[in-house]
Formats: sequence, C-alpha cells, structure tokens
Amino acid sequence: MVALLVLAFFLPLFPVDAVAQSVAAGLYNEANTHYRRGEYAEARDKYSQIAASGLHNAALFYNMGNANFKLERIGEAILWYERALRLAPRDADIAANVQFANLVKQDRDDAVGDNVVVAALGQAYRMPALNELTLAVSAALLAVTVLGIWRLWVPDRARAGWTLAMAAATTSLVVAGLFLSSRVFEAAGDEEAILTVASEIARSAPDTQETVVFVIHEGTKVAVHREEKGWVLIRLPNGLGGWVPSASVTVI
Repeated sequence: MVALLVLAFFLPLFPVDAVAQSVAAGLYNEANTHYRRGEYAEARDKYSQIAASGLHNAALFYNMGNANFKLERIGEAILWYERALRLAPRDADIAANVQFANLVKQDRDDAVGDNVVVAALGQAYRMPALNELTLAVSAALLAVTVLGIWRLWVPDRARAGWTLAMAAATTSLVVAGLFLSSRVFEAAGDEEAILTVASEIARSAPDTQETVVFVIHEGTKVAVHREEKGWVLIRLPNGLGGWVPSASVTVI
C-alpha cells in the first residue's frame, strides 16, 4: 500500500484539457517539462504563476503539491493536495497523496477520532463537490419544471406514471437541495487552513507575551475562527485552540 502511495508522487497529471485550452498552456507545459527533468523549484515557480492567475484546476493543484513535496515543503504540499481534493474529491491519486503526506508530517491528527466510522461518514459527506451538488439541484429542478409543464398534456391513462415521476423528481430536488444547503452552510463557517511554516507556538491570546498553549508543526490542518491584529484564533481537530500569527497559516 505504501509503495503505491509513494509511486503516486512520480505520476503528476500532465495531460489536462482544461489547462491546455487556457492561456496558461505554455506555462503549464514548461512546468511539466521542468518537473520531468527533476527541476522542482522551477516547476513550482511556473505552477505558482498559473495558480496566481486565478485558474482553479485539480490537476494543476495536484502537480503543485507534488513539486512542493519534492522540495520537502510538506506544509505547502498538503495545502495544494487539499485544494486539489476539494475540486476532485473522488480522485484516487490526490487522495493517496494527501494520505501519504499526512503520514510524513510531524504532527498526528488525533481528532475525535480516531473513530473509523465517524471518519468514513465524514468522508462520504464531503465526497460530492459543491459544483456537482449544484448541478444535481439544477437537474432535479429542471425535471420538476418539465414534468409540471408536461402535466397539461398527460392523458388520464398515464397519470399514475406521471405522479410517480413527479414524486421521484421532487424528492430528488428536496434531498439534493438540503445536502447542498448543508454543505454551503458548513463552508460559510470556520475556514480550514494549513500551517505552512516549520513550526508555530499557539498562545492563549494574540500577543507574543501570552501563555503558550501548544506547539504545532508544518502541515497541520486547523480551523480558523477569527483574525485580530495579525493573529488568528485556530482550533485543532481535537478541540484545542490558540492564537498564532496570521502569516503562519494559509487558508485551503
């Protein structure tokens, strides 16, 4: 299993139609060439330029994570893998690299957790991407609309079938709508971020003279509650919270 995970780092997703069709195609191809040659710093620089242009693409973010991992920038590698996973939650290569990078980082994620059932349910809940849920809601709404219009011409003998179809479409719309609303509400809450510096001291208040609460290391995922004068209040998966400098973490 570990061998398969390690192998994933040598298989960046080079062919990407969306990127190839964009104005960033030249930079992307240059970055891929640098990566193949083992010039990871140059590849990272090119991928960064594309990402800075505002392009959101899972394969680009995945390759960016790989370049950072090769440069032993574990925190940034995890950050970009997590960003890629949000765009392609069912991609096996991305998921494998997220898992492997989290095994390499210093801090373990001792979340509520460690409960396998809870972790599996959470993963299933986040499996559909938001754009996929939006598409599902749109499709269900379209089906309800079409069936509603079609009702005007449905003969009496077909009313039972129409009723069944309308019930199925309406149920799909309600379920998909509730699911999407739940995910949007969750996304509007605390932001998730990754510690991208080697280590950081979390304090009881936003000041370097305050009490040390805990120390975290590169690659740790945290929830960001609020920001105040260059500091952010973060919370670990186990519920422990503290203040760290804003520059220490990068929002996913």
